[in-house]
Amino acid sequence: MPNVKSNHKHAPPQPPQFVPRRLQQPPRPASGRGSNPPTTQEIVASYARIPPQKKLQLALGLFAFASFGVYMTYKFEEWYPVPKHAAPGDNSSTPVLKSQVDVAWEEEEKKELARKR
Repeated sequence: MPNVKSNHKHAPPQPPQFVPRRLQQPPRPASGRGSNPPTTQEIVASYARIPPQKKLQLALGLFAFASFGVYMTYKFEEWYPVPKHAAPGDNSSTPVLKSQVDVAWEEEEKKELARKR
């Protein structure tokens, strides 16, 4: 069968060879600027290229996210109420609850006052 013509003009393509991750080249930045942060002018120009409908959707999405955050703040205050502190002149038996930061702050203030005296 030496006269049979082959459909392959070239060798069939080979599957890609495995290259270990440590030998692969790191990806290049998308723009030719390197790793410099974008300038204000570039940010304004990119915002100007966004279609008006997308800008409106973005603004409404941010507004909804902020509104949800404010709403959840009030709900968390309802679910986990902060204990009330006693009034300065009130000598009731209810202890005044303080955070670790408040206790540490008061200790530092006492040390400062003791050093000044």
